[in-house]
Amino acid sequence: MNEISLHEYCEQIEIIIEQGRYAEAVAHGQHILKQYPKHVATYRLLGKAKIEAEQDEYATDMFHRVLSVDPEDLVAWVGISELHDRRGDIAAATWHLERAFEVATDNEMGILEDELRHLYGRRDGLAPERVQLTRAALARLYLKGDLLSRAISEFRALLAEHPERVDLSVALAEALWRNEQRLEAVEVCQQVLDKHPYTLKANLILGEIWTRSGREKAQAYLRRAEAVDPENR
Repeated sequence: MNEISLHEYCEQIEIIIEQGRYAEAVAHGQHILKQYPKHVATYRLLGKAKIEAEQDEYATDMFHRVLSVDPEDLVAWVGISELHDRRGDIAAATWHLERAFEVATDNEMGILEDELRHLYGRRDGLAPERVQLTRAALARLYLKGDLLSRAISEFRALLAEHPERVDLSVALAEALWRNEQRLEAVEVCQQVLDKHPYTLKANLILGEIWTRSGREKAQAYLRRAEAVDPENR
């Protein structure tokens, strides 16, 4: 590990998984975690290796750990959807794939849309011609388009209905921070971190805000961020 970067090492593990060498991939992942015990990318890789090896309980645990750090992680949402599908829980598989669709890039949406249509067909008996965007997906489009006030309003309304959804809280915090509503962003980030202390984006936002304010507490949040993302990617 001293000869290559952590990111390069993870890329090599990704190749090992693609080659079907799952036990070897897990061994490399566990080796990384001895030095970087909270490295979120390694937990994502372990989840991918274990789901391919059909070790579903382990894979589920890994993907939930990823989402506690990055509730906007596409791979984890897709992985948990697949695990529910294997168990025959189409409703849960659909719900988790909808969350993946909400955080997907434009290039990823096409593939996910096809899979969502398939799940809707299995659930409802008829696949729709098109997948309708959820309110959260629309709110994220507002965020991407710098329509920050509209994004904030929509995320707040969604959270009033679904207060348990950390992905929406993190998105709201980002929208508030980008809209220079820093005190409100702090409040939302602290609510997230009370339950999930290593959520990356919340720690980064608080670290930036308190650094700009000259407060020593900034370093505590930035150290947490570095623990899950040692290369500051």
